[in-house]
Amino acid sequence: GVYYHEFCNQFPKIAHRPFLFRWLWALFVFIFLKKILKVYKPDLLHGGWVTISGFFSFLTRYKPFVLMPWGCDILRIPDKSVIHELVVKKVVSSADWITCDAESLRTKIHTMFNREFDNITVFPWGIDLSIFNPSNENPNRDNNRKSFSIICTRSHEPLYGIITLLEAIRQIKSEGINVELILVGSGSETEDYKKFVSDKRLTDNVQFLGRVENIFTDFQEFSRNLKKNGRKISFNAGNHSRRTLSLIHISEPTRPRLISYA
Repeated sequence: GVYYHEFCNQFPKIAHRPFLFRWLWALFVFIFLKKILKVYKPDLLHGGWVTISGFFSFLTRYKPFVLMPWGCDILRIPDKSVIHELVVKKVVSSADWITCDAESLRTKIHTMFNREFDNITVFPWGIDLSIFNPSNENPNRDNNRKSFSIICTRSHEPLYGIITLLEAIRQIKSEGINVELILVGSGSETEDYKKFVSDKRLTDNVQFLGRVENIFTDFQEFSRNLKKNGRKISFNAGNHSRRTLSLIHISEPTRPRLISYA
């Protein structure tokens, strides 16, 4: 059977307290994880996000330890401070094997952390093809190049260059092309984007759908709507070359995908 223990959400009353209490939270989580490992004695320990679950996995010294970086924890977090860089290096060097979802991560791990390519596996994420698949039942699909839709699923943060996408929508509209932009997600810049849309009179062209809470249920409905409406799909993936799961999720194999390095 499968036993699920979400240790990062343990002791929430302490986790959301001031900085000093977070060290206490980290201690409790470490003890909790050690207890879980002692009870179940797994054949291997698989750690995810390098500076959280990966870090706690490193502290346990449990072997074998397989690390799965997500992206920013390798590409950006080490640049925050010397301490962040040290933590990431320690976790990466302690792993017996590393899996990642993009060649850019594999290259960064090799060059920055002196890991051999032989024990770094690129393993792209997949999707359920029974939900996300080509559809021939699309009565509205045509070749009208004067009307199309764009869907962006990235968080509303400066890293992903969404403001550039909004500016592009403004220019496309000014050329008389009927374009619709659907922003799925939220972030620190959401209100700025909404103000831009209002100031540039793009409210009829841009929809803010908010954050997707249930990825499986919501994206299944999302996929059905895409097939029904026959929309072309575009995607803004920010300024690093990851194979993003949400790009695969929202795209039928028959539809174009656009990755822009904003």
